[in-house]
Amino acid sequence: MAAVFAVLFLTAVLAFPGPGATWAETIIRYESIPGKSRVVLSGKSTLHDWGAESTVIHGRMEVRLTEGTDLPALMKSFDLCRLAYVDVKVAIPITSLRADSEELEERMCHKLNYEKHPKIHYAFDTAEQRECLEVSEYMFDTMGKLTVNGVTRPVAMNVIIQSLYEGQLYIQGSTTLKMTDLNIKPPSLLCGIVKADDEIRIHIWWAVRRVDGNM
Repeated sequence: MAAVFAVLFLTAVLAFPGPGATWAETIIRYESIPGKSRVVLSGKSTLHDWGAESTVIHGRMEVRLTEGTDLPALMKSFDLCRLAYVDVKVAIPITSLRADSEELEERMCHKLNYEKHPKIHYAFDTAEQRECLEVSEYMFDTMGKLTVNGVTRPVAMNVIIQSLYEGQLYIQGSTTLKMTDLNIKPPSLLCGIVKADDEIRIHIWWAVRRVDGNM
């Protein structure tokens, strides 16, 4: 979610008016934009590749800038040291995941123990800016915590954040993890003849907007 860090920072700067405005004691909040986000889970098996996706991503971000940081300074240098506080939390309902067949969806929900743990959770920890790709597009290396099946594991993710218009941000990220790291046994069929690989690839496209009335 490194990109999240950058985008939050950039949008926070562009979203508030007034040259020379001070950002001390200002918390900038963002929320998911319904219908504009997507997460894709994919993997391989001895028979074929498989995949599932959801367009439901609940979440929010909050940013507070360090005291004395003003708009002109931020416009010239997007130094992460200027951020006093960043909080990012994302949740994806397991029952919102859609696959090639209802059978696969049911097996996935069962493997993820959805009745006891109905959502996949992600919480942001740290970010390091890698480069500025374009004027309003930034790349980050991030660390966070992913909770699946009631098991929490640290996750590294490459993130790209784009600053759009009217306080909107578009965050893209991807990472790879193993089912066994989350206490999930890779599924198999036909008495073990068909087996899923342990590795899973996760891609996320998350659209957020600044919430009006931030103070």
